[in-house]
Amino acid sequence: STTSIGEGAFAECHSLKSVSLGKGLTHIFGGAFYSCTSLTEIVIPANVKMINDAIRATWTGYNYYGVFDSCTSLEKVIIGDADTDIDLTTIGSDAFQFCTSLTEVYIGNAVGTIGGYAFDGCTSLSTIQYAGDADGWNAISKGTNWDLNTGAYIVLYN
Repeated sequence: STTSIGEGAFAECHSLKSVSLGKGLTHIFGGAFYSCTSLTEIVIPANVKMINDAIRATWTGYNYYGVFDSCTSLEKVIIGDADTDIDLTTIGSDAFQFCTSLTEVYIGNAVGTIGGYAFDGCTSLSTIQYAGDADGWNAISKGTNWDLNTGAYIVLYN
């Protein structure tokens, strides 16, 4: 069973439309799905603990890329499901940067950190569904410009 997806593993796979991530997965490293421009939805298993920070990619002249950075067709991100405790504690820097079609994100209440620029440039973002309450949302450590240039989103609480 695969426990991690390495840096740049599927980077620039422009025809990749869907991905099924196994339940044994615990870490997704920087740039793993960078610029998968046909990917429309991703379901991240509940036991993933970390969507790592952006990496400095050697394959592109040392630019920085987040895990799902520039997946311009990505519309929805689901982390776990409503009936499962979610292990994810960290959404790394630049994780969903420039996902211009992203409208909806579900974030579990175990998340304690959202990295800088994590949702930067997600101009269509309209809903963040948070599994906890307003106090829990406000307690999350949010990095610099984590929501820079996003749509006019609302946060819904469970």
